[in-house]
Amino acid sequence: MPGMRFLHRLLLIRPILFLFILPELFSTFRVLNQRADNFWRVTKYDPKLRDENGAYQGDDWIMWQEIGKTFNGKKFTLEDYLDMESRYVEAAMAFLADSGVDKLTAYDVVTGEPSERIVALGLHQQITLKNRQSVTPEQIPTLLRAMLREDIGCSFAAPRKFTLSVGWDYYMYISCHTPAKNAVAKAEALGLYVEPLDPLE
Repeated sequence: MPGMRFLHRLLLIRPILFLFILPELFSTFRVLNQRADNFWRVTKYDPKLRDENGAYQGDDWIMWQEIGKTFNGKKFTLEDYLDMESRYVEAAMAFLADSGVDKLTAYDVVTGEPSERIVALGLHQQITLKNRQSVTPEQIPTLLRAMLREDIGCSFAAPRKFTLSVGWDYYMYISCHTPAKNAVAKAEALGLYVEPLDPLE
């Protein structure tokens, strides 16, 4: 198989490089294997404002660090940020409720030192989370806020039943073993856009 020949060549020629790539490959395979059948991208970005390649073309903020800047002629405030963050959290909790899952596992946990600005704005939360730690639905709001603020990096999963992760530019990804119709309606009522994706992507 061509793929196996490439892998063999990589092991022979670039063993050190392979050691760096291998953890990322395993992480990707694990995420794909854990996703439930229904997978969505949940964001504040109107799909109508995407170009033919899917890139968003609107004038909008993509992270809390842009508080104080102006978008669409309006200054982006801390209150604006917290309002949208709460919408994301409320939507995620609706999907989690529809899944019926009562325990999740944290994966790929990354933490670091908080910036002076996030502390000054009162957005920093002291989070203690370890890789493969079990968490309850009651813990998710606090942890998801920290993820959206880039205070921690991680994903949560109940394999093949529910997954939750946050990507770059304030993108949230959720999968669920049910169609989660109530959650989809809730997210849309909150002014968010729920876009179905291929769970194998």
